[in-house]
Amino acid sequence: MDKQKQHASDRPVGFLPRAFTLVELLVVISIIAILATLLMPSLSKAITMYQRRTGCQANQSQILKACRTYMINGNTTLPSVHPTFTNWADMEEGNPGGLWLLVKKGLCPRRVFVCPEARNVREWEAPRLDANSFFYFPGRGVSTLSYSYISMVRSDDYRLADRMTMANIEPTLVVLADQNPRCTPGTRQVLPYDQTEDAANLDDEQKRNSLNHKRYGQNLAKMDGSALWQYDPNDPTDDNDIYATDANQPGDELNGKLGSLRDPFLIP
Repeated sequence: MDKQKQHASDRPVGFLPRAFTLVELLVVISIIAILATLLMPSLSKAITMYQRRTGCQANQSQILKACRTYMINGNTTLPSVHPTFTNWADMEEGNPGGLWLLVKKGLCPRRVFVCPEARNVREWEAPRLDANSFFYFPGRGVSTLSYSYISMVRSDDYRLADRMTMANIEPTLVVLADQNPRCTPGTRQVLPYDQTEDAANLDDEQKRNSLNHKRYGQNLAKMDGSALWQYDPNDPTDDNDIYATDANQPGDELNGKLGSLRDPFLIP
């Protein structure tokens, strides 16, 4: 207490702590306003991107839940129209036809098959109400399906599509994700990563990412209905490339064929 009194007595008579002047306050406020103006567009863009990605996750989760409902309602296996080696990329009779069954049976609205960011970045759009399948418009480069689905190609060697039951498929198996960057919708073609769109200007990780999200990454959904964001499809934690088959046989990818029930291989 004596020391406090001594310090107080040492101060000059009439001493008051210095406060901010009005000019100083106005300068600080101006600097904050300028910074906010500069940062607002970037912040707004980041928020919008986040909202689109979470919307994409919600879409995929809803689609997988519809798949499970489809299986529970007496269909046993994942939705499939049993595509062949030659038509697996066809939007009606190929692999996408399995997802269209969810629309046909009223288990999913059409809008959930288009990633919100793909709608903005790639101008992809939901199917019309009078559509009988998903469509791809080559002249415009626009599709009404922006997700890739686990291959459903029948094989005399494996007959994997017939074994895609809830009892056989692991809950952690990736069944759906943003569109495979190696596949062009509606065409029977699987390109090497180095030959995909804009690949020459991309690093190795970006080459493996979906175009839906400007190659920053992709959302993926697992059999249990959970969806998550992944920056690289070849996740080192499980060494699993969702856009490549693990069969490793000549022609397997061109034939759309899985290597096993543990192989996600999402097409087209």
